[in-house]
Amino acid sequence: MTSGVRILGPTEGPVVYHGTRLVAAPPWPDSIKSPAGELPEFVIEESGKWVPFHGPGGFRARVDIVLVMDGKVIDTNHIEIPAHTPIVDRRAKK
Repeated sequence: MTSGVRILGPTEGPVVYHGTRLVAAPPWPDSIKSPAGELPEFVIEESGKWVPFHGPGGFRARVDIVLVMDGKVIDTNHIEIPAHTPIVDRRAKK
């Protein structure tokens, strides 16, 4: 994709994981949230509770919106981005 918006949503529907029926959906326990109240990107079940999971795999817990900019169709000079919005620039460095 050269430009556009990609929305990464939570895992949908129930999942059977190690014999336990799980639904990755709110309400999320406060124990998995960061001090700032943010959800982890992925969670797994551990002893009947959701816990944050770092690495590939697990169940997607949060919604991430990825803006792919080309400077023409999508140009941040014309978009107001809220303060404290994390921005990851993955353009190739020359």
